[in-house]
Amino acid sequence: MKKTTKKAILLSTILTLLCVFSILTLLFYPKQNRSYTALIYVDGKLYESLSLSEVTSSYNFTITTPNGHYNEIRVEQGTIRISSADCPDLLCVKQGPITNNLLPITCLPHHLVIELTPINSPPNLPDAISH
Repeated sequence: MKKTTKKAILLSTILTLLCVFSILTLLFYPKQNRSYTALIYVDGKLYESLSLSEVTSSYNFTITTPNGHYNEIRVEQGTIRISSADCPDLLCVKQGPITNNLLPITCLPHHLVIELTPINSPPNLPDAISH
């Protein structure tokens, strides 16, 4: 029974050290400064493509649907968001700005999607969405 206890302690120690090392790596590993292109789709078609690293001053523009509804887009250097809309739930506005390609902004009632793609990213590498 003592061998089992020693093995359990050894395994627990190894797992604890692995977790601590992983956390320290995530905290102190230098993050890459990536530049992104914002791709705005309306009804599944590319509406606009914007390089967020080339934005020198913040600006807004409005996308109006054929039936008169709107989404106001706010573009700043390195970030994009929907600042106002007339959709019923306003989830797209509540999502706030995005600065990476982990999660796109979607406005389902207006068939609008904003996603970021890295500029000069290595080809054929999986991203967070494909896993």
